[in-house]
Amino acid sequence: MLLVISQSIITILTFNVIQPIYIGSAGKGKNYQNSSLGNRELYAVLYFLAIQQVHIDKKGNSRNPEMRAYFEYKISTGKTKIQALLCIMRRLRRIIYAMMKYQTKYEMPKINEKEEKVS
Repeated sequence: MLLVISQSIITILTFNVIQPIYIGSAGKGKNYQNSSLGNRELYAVLYFLAIQQVHIDKKGNSRNPEMRAYFEYKISTGKTKIQALLCIMRRLRRIIYAMMKYQTKYEMPKINEKEEKVS
């Protein structure tokens, strides 16, 4: 699936300090770091929301199973936990942007769980 990112989304990402900046030299590798520019309070809010989305309670239930699955997928692909949280923050930012643009409310996606028990 090809994801087309508009310039307005990149502007908001940059403003939110979530957009990584390339700092490599002469193509020697993929060296990225977060910008120190932007709205740090907004970054803190998105970081807190990301933590809350992937949180697991004492019973082992996730607050948002879709975000938790995405977080675990990112970790399984070799990302660190902070990099995976940044991916969650970007996803949350896109959701919030779409909610504001289309003036809709957020609805949790339904995840199909198999209720079949193996005997």
